[in-house]
Amino acid sequence: MDSQSRNMDPQDRAKEPLARQRQRIDELDERIVALLNERMDIALKIGRIKARQGISVLDQGREALVLHRLHGLNQGPLSNDDLDRIYRTIMTVSRGLQGRLGNS
Repeated sequence: MDSQSRNMDPQDRAKEPLARQRQRIDELDERIVALLNERMDIALKIGRIKARQGISVLDQGREALVLHRLHGLNQGPLSNDDLDRIYRTIMTVSRGLQGRLGNS
């Protein structure tokens, strides 16, 4: 414990670990938002390709493959069902962006 922490009120000292963990969450959220936007940029590029080729936005086979691959990467504590819910939402948003390009 550093000298600043020793001089803190015990209640403030008890809050310090919580504040550190929340700061870590905030930092992760910044990275997650950047990665989601990067993923959506790529989804838009894919959507333009699909539109040029007359391919439907929805590709259930590809989505199933993505989820299957993610299950293999998942080491918890997130369950595969939780991961599916998150990624189904991400894929729904991706399809929505692609659909605005004019292909369905």
